[in-house]
Amino acid sequence: MGFSLFLLVFLITSFLIILFLLLKNFSKIKKENSSLRKELNFWKEFFSNYSLPLFIIKKDEIKWQNKKALEILGDLREKKKDQIELFLKNSYWEPQLFFLSSELTAYLLIDKREEKILKRSYEIALAYLSHELKTPFTMVKNYVEKLEERLKGNKFSEDLLKDFEALKNSLERVEGLIHKLFTSLEYLVKDFKIKKEKFPLKPAIEEVIFWVTPL
Repeated sequence: MGFSLFLLVFLITSFLIILFLLLKNFSKIKKENSSLRKELNFWKEFFSNYSLPLFIIKKDEIKWQNKKALEILGDLREKKKDQIELFLKNSYWEPQLFFLSSELTAYLLIDKREEKILKRSYEIALAYLSHELKTPFTMVKNYVEKLEERLKGNKFSEDLLKDFEALKNSLERVEGLIHKLFTSLEYLVKDFKIKKEKFPLKPAIEEVIFWVTPL
């Protein structure tokens, strides 16, 4: 009788412990699911309102599209991805593919016109900067060359001639740096991917001043 009572108490206690652990795990899983659901809703809302057309393709079928894609191409859900490729022909849109899994692929359409405008703006800014740097530098260089001619025909102190030679060498180094800089920038713009990005202007200007001042 005593053993049966002990066994009954043991079973009830074990059951309560197991029940407590199950409830605890269930509460944890429920909390994690709620967090995942919130995160999923956030990303779904973000991509639904994304400024570029976006599609999710399963094998060859369009399963999902965002509002921008709906606005430009209409409702293509449950249709073949050929509809997108047909639209892309002779258009200013360029597809960027992201393979999400073995079956799912994301199609993001990029407006090529905007990229061309950004590149052209970059080229204009580069040409302007080149002119603003090279024009005064050329004037200084010409002045130094004329000064050198005058120094050659007169006797000056050795210290003055050394200072002038140092100035001339510094100008040559700066000229070489400017040439390398603009050659590199002109080369980069040909294949360089440009995108719009907001950034604080003051730190950028301060960094430029920091690196240019020693020259």
